[in-house]
Amino acid sequence: MSTKELIDSIYSGNSTEIDDNFNQIMVNKVSEKLDIMRQDLSQNMFRFPKAEDFAPEPEESESAE
Repeated sequence: MSTKELIDSIYSGNSTEIDDNFNQIMVNKVSEKLDIMRQDLSQNMFRFPKAEDFAPEPEESESAE
């Protein structure tokens, strides 16, 4: 499904096609994002953090009242 098909179904006024096209576009987008997240997770799963990653952040000084 493409955005053009969604627009065409909106133009034709067929609510069933609009719903089906929209849902298919959303399913495709979510699926693509999940694939990207899976790849990122698999690449970084066994990477051990460096010592610098655990360095404490400097504390913010509070203004005296």
